[in-house]
Amino acid sequence: IIREKYSVRGLTTAACLWIAAAIGVACGVGLFGISIVVAILSLLSLLLLKKVELRLTRDTYIYLRLWCEDRPGITTLIDAGLESCNIHPLHASIEKNISAAELHLMYQVRHSSRDLSKGPVETLAAIPGMKRVSMGWE
Repeated sequence: IIREKYSVRGLTTAACLWIAAAIGVACGVGLFGISIVVAILSLLSLLLLKKVELRLTRDTYIYLRLWCEDRPGITTLIDAGLESCNIHPLHASIEKNISAAELHLMYQVRHSSRDLSKGPVETLAAIPGMKRVSMGWE
């Protein structure tokens, strides 16, 4: 099982290995009937669940990076812009460049598909004092 940031991968493979081992043990002790039934049920389950999985939407995690002037009220404007785009960040980080009076904000956002629309980028880029907006996944 491999854990990649916020998703688990390899769970089906691990379960199949356990089932294969159980079928092997059952055959080894002479329970051939149970082995055949378990093998058939396992294959049917995998085929059925694959069809269900294809109908479900997958969440992806994208990063939204903002570079803006460090001015009073800018974070309130950014929060309002995120809310207007129906974006609810999971994690956020702020970096402040004191000498250049700039802020670099990074948000991690859950998104229901890999199709990135330009709507949030355009909305946030229109905020006064915004210098750069970047949106993508890693």
